[in-house]
Amino acid sequence: MHTSVHPNHNLGRCFDCAVNYNPIDLVCARNKAGFRSAVSWLQALEKLRRESDYGKFLSAMRRQSRVK
Repeated sequence: MHTSVHPNHNLGRCFDCAVNYNPIDLVCARNKAGFRSAVSWLQALEKLRRESDYGKFLSAMRRQSRVK
């Protein structure tokens, strides 16, 4: 999935399928998850971002993107 997110609008776009997403829809599509799972995933990422430095946050994002 080749995506881009506009930080001012908090919307993403998938360049493979030419679809625009909000953050929850993007996580649902990428992780093949339901709405509640996507919200939980985003909450966990936000918690990690707040509690750790940016390098750890990026590492977790990379690890999570490899897990299906």
